[in-house]
Amino acid sequence: MLRVVLSFIKDNTRTTKYIIQVSFELGLNYKDKALLENIKYTLGIGNIFYNNDKIYKFKVLNINELFNVIIPHFKKILFNNTKAYRFWIVFKNCYNNKK
Repeated sequence: MLRVVLSFIKDNTRTTKYIIQVSFELGLNYKDKALLENIKYTLGIGNIFYNNDKIYKFKVLNINELFNVIIPHFKKILFNNTKAYRFWIVFKNCYNNKK
């Protein structure tokens, strides 16, 4: 399971009353935890979490790590299809609007 999550978190201290958080997740069966650890070690970013569905998730929450590590990596290998390209455009627009 590979996905990008866009979360809206209520925060009354902000003028907009919300924080927008973008994260990257890669989930695998608990038997494949070593693969996720290898990815984390190789990229030098992210964390690994376990949920009750016997799934481990490699997760990146830092926006700079997303744009400086994750996106460049996937630009090399994924952007040869329309769906991945559309994802990149939406993700890039979210980031640019955040600035």
